[in-house]
Amino acid sequence: MVKHFFDNKETFKAQAEGLKILDRAGIDYELVENLRPFVVKLSRSRYSKYAPFLKNSIAYMETPDWRIFLMKDLAFC
Repeated sequence: MVKHFFDNKETFKAQAEGLKILDRAGIDYELVENLRPFVVKLSRSRYSKYAPFLKNSIAYMETPDWRIFLMKDLAFC
């Protein structure tokens, strides 16, 4: 499950220190670098129902033709 998304590389690098803290505390995590499997792209037609995707996404953007969601986990992809 994706819990956090950082689109800024400097912010992402700063989190590396936090990962070391998680390791020392014995907390298991999985760093996901390839986000493609977590992306859902829907047509931007006015009839497209996208509320369930928006509710279960951690990032969202629109283009003139598409609504694009980064999902929390693969269950919604």
